[in-house]
Amino acid sequence: MLYVRNEMCKLDVKQIYHYYAPNNGCNLEEILRVEDYLGIKFDHQYKEFLQYVNGWKECYRLVSFLGTKELLSSEITDMAKEILEIECSFDEQLEFRKEELLPIAVDEYGSDLFVLTPPVNDKNGMVIWFAGGEIERFPSFEVFRDTILQYMNDELNEDFRSHDLSSDA
Repeated sequence: MLYVRNEMCKLDVKQIYHYYAPNNGCNLEEILRVEDYLGIKFDHQYKEFLQYVNGWKECYRLVSFLGTKELLSSEITDMAKEILEIECSFDEQLEFRKEELLPIAVDEYGSDLFVLTPPVNDKNGMVIWFAGGEIERFPSFEVFRDTILQYMNDELNEDFRSHDLSSDA
C-alpha cells in the first residue's frame, strides 16, 4: 500500500492530493489494552495489521485507517460511532449489535465507514462497508485490505499514469 501511495505521490507533481505516511506499528500489549478497554476482541489479521500500521490518515482517497490511539478516543472515532449508530438504526437485518462492531476506517466526511465484526469461533471477523446503507461485505480483514490495495492500484494505473498530472490540462 505504501509503495502505491509513493508512486501516486511521484506522479502527482502538482500535489493535488495529500500523502500521509502510515503510523508506525504498535506492540501486542498495546492492542490487548485497547481490546480490554473497548470490550471487543480483534481478529488476528487486524492485530497483525496494527503491528505494522497503527493508523493511516487518508490511506485511500479520504479514507483513514484508525489506529489504537484513535480507537481509544478521537474526533474521527466519535464521528464513526455516530455513523454506525445511524447505520444500525436503519438496518434491521444486521445480525450484529452496534456494540460488537469495531470502526476500523472512515472517510473525513463520514460518507464511508468500514467496521470489523467479531471473530467467530476463533476465525476471522468480516469487514462491512457502510455508505448510506450496507455497500459490501468482505469475508476477512485481509480480503478488505487487499481490495483497498487493488482500488489503489487501479487508481494509480487509470487516473495517475493515464493522465498528465503535471500539466495544466
